[in-house]
Amino acid sequence: MGYLLNNTSAQDLDSTIRCANVNGRAFEIERLQASLCDERQSTGPRVTIIKLLEREIKRQLQPGPSGPSAGSDS
Repeated sequence: MGYLLNNTSAQDLDSTIRCANVNGRAFEIERLQASLCDERQSTGPRVTIIKLLEREIKRQLQPGPSGPSAGSDS
């Protein structure tokens, strides 16, 4: 889990999440949730990082073209 947040700036995290989404390789929601939990429990949690992770988790949980079933033929 550490690689997602280890010494990561908010700008780098935002760029990484957007790039993964554009390339059709979004981070697994479990990984995002664990990273969010880690950040909240860290010494000096970073509010911007927390908001970015919450935004991506919310996006993935929403049904529709941007949600987890995007690109699926079911």
